[in-house]
Amino acid sequence: MWLIDSHLDLSWSAVVYNRDLTKSVSEIRKLEAEDPRAPARALGRSAGNNTVALPEMRLGEVFICLATLLATVKKQTGGMYRSKDIAYAVAHGELAYY
Repeated sequence: MWLIDSHLDLSWSAVVYNRDLTKSVSEIRKLEAEDPRAPARALGRSAGNNTVALPEMRLGEVFICLATLLATVKKQTGGMYRSKDIAYAVAHGELAYY
């Protein structure tokens, strides 16, 4: 059976949260739980709650991954970045990661 993930924010997890996706999910969670400066905490999110990494994708035999770029502009609500220029730069950083 072929498994396809058609919406996966790998580069966002790596670039924004400074995660090494070559480590397992449990390793990443342990490192973040032990690091008081984990980027997730700085962003007001729970550290140690990553959902995927490359070893687990291999174990799950994910055959195809349609990765995404995630950088949206803030309006009244939603969005992450204050300007189009910042969102553009972040998206290109994520693209460079791939």
